[in-house]
Amino acid sequence: MGPNRGDNSEFFYSKFSEWGTSSQPAQHWAENSVLENKKEINSFIMDELKRGLEE
Repeated sequence: MGPNRGDNSEFFYSKFSEWGTSSQPAQHWAENSVLENKKEINSFIMDELKRGLEE
């Protein structure tokens, strides 16, 4: 989920703000979003797993 260090897609530049550069400190926006929404993310995953098992 989100950019990774080897990303060369349209999200290429987002990794620089997430992990920082030699002249810009990391902002960790993606990590913070996941942590702030952990409960909703886990609920969504559980619902999808249950739905997949019912099929």
